[in-house]
Amino acid sequence: MPAVFVHVSDIHFGQEKDDRVYVKQQLIADAKEVVSNIAGGAAHGILVTGDIAQSGKWAEYEDAGKWLDELATSIGVEIHRVQMVPGNHDLDRTKLSFAGRQILDYIRAGGTKEYEDILNNPTDRAALFARFEDYGRFSFGYNCPLNNEGAFASEMEVNLAPGRAIRFIRFNSSLLCHGEERDEHPELVIGARQFTIPRTNGVENIVLVHHPLNWYKDQDQVRNYIRSRARVFISGHEHDPRVSVDNVETGCDVMMLAAGATVPYRSNGVYTFTYNVIVFDWDEGIDGLSVTMYPRAWNAERTCF
Repeated sequence: MPAVFVHVSDIHFGQEKDDRVYVKQQLIADAKEVVSNIAGGAAHGILVTGDIAQSGKWAEYEDAGKWLDELATSIGVEIHRVQMVPGNHDLDRTKLSFAGRQILDYIRAGGTKEYEDILNNPTDRAALFARFEDYGRFSFGYNCPLNNEGAFASEMEVNLAPGRAIRFIRFNSSLLCHGEERDEHPELVIGARQFTIPRTNGVENIVLVHHPLNWYKDQDQVRNYIRSRARVFISGHEHDPRVSVDNVETGCDVMMLAAGATVPYRSNGVYTFTYNVIVFDWDEGIDGLSVTMYPRAWNAERTCF
């Protein structure tokens, strides 16, 4: 049975202005209509690839929760069927201690070895994760807890056919964010404790993360594990929607899906409000995963998706 998910990213609750509130409500109505035409009115879940909030404050998550719950209700999804990852705007930078700043500088000056050294120390690790306190409370309410040891998180599998399923793997790419990071000089690290995701016969991994691969110091290692152990890699952050299918070997591909912004900083001829409806199915003919994406974008002239 196909599994239908609504995918949103970069919603940025806390920067409500212009027509953002209205368009977010129109997204709920549009998602309900699209899902009803595809899945008879009920989806299997919601995927959120980061930047739910603007500055990682609890008040922003309270507003986000009301909207997300309304979206879930409109498409027939229970809230424990929401999968989310944090973005760079989901951490509260005011909660970074002096020790935390020193730790960030230490890792950024080094690399993966320094990153693992810090994560192996519970006190140092806690100094970094303190900034995710409100995000952690929010995500826990959706049965989607943040892994506070720096490993990947995974709580949801969906059966598509007898002996065939998809498993959602959640990465935190924002642990080292400080506000000035740029992709042309990668400073972020995923780390082996996250990207060494498991292989299970009959189960295909779907990776959710905020930053695309080009933002990581260890991007080559992450890419190798993704290509060999995952079939879909879904990211956000750049507000530039695109999708590609990379061939790994004969009969084995990986889909790289970069989201646009559900609520961009500005709406113009380049950027607009976007979201996706994604259908995961099992193709018995090839005994492999089939993924169909329905991209949705706001048309400012017609004032609809």
